Amino acid sequence: MTKERFIHSINAIEKQIRHDDKFAEQLGEAFPTAFTANLSYDNHYVIEALLKILEEEMNDKGEWIGWFCYDTDFGKRLDSLTAYEGNKVIPMDNASDLYDFLAKDLGKDV
Repeated sequence: MTKERFIHSINAIEKQIRHDDKFAEQLGEAFPTAFTANLSYDNHYVIEALLKILEEEMNDKGEWIGWFCYDTDFGKRLDSLTAYEGNKVIPMDNASDLYDFLAKDLGKDV
């Protein structure tokens, strides 16, 4: 997989999640007695399928892609969640850094 395609895919996942979150918040304003989390569109099936495809293409056995997307909120929560390789910090500020890390593990550009 090319770096450009990988970055585009990660950015598309982020864009969809942000869109869904905003939509749920707006529905929560319209229906104040409802739980916002229950108002989200149930599209996790498509996102999870895309994540699995990316994991397979990048041979991501450590589930770094899911960690980057969900746990670090696409690199925005790295202040409390830093990745290490031994004592060395692994840069994961964006999808490009994630690609470089995964491609390095493969030992070749994928």
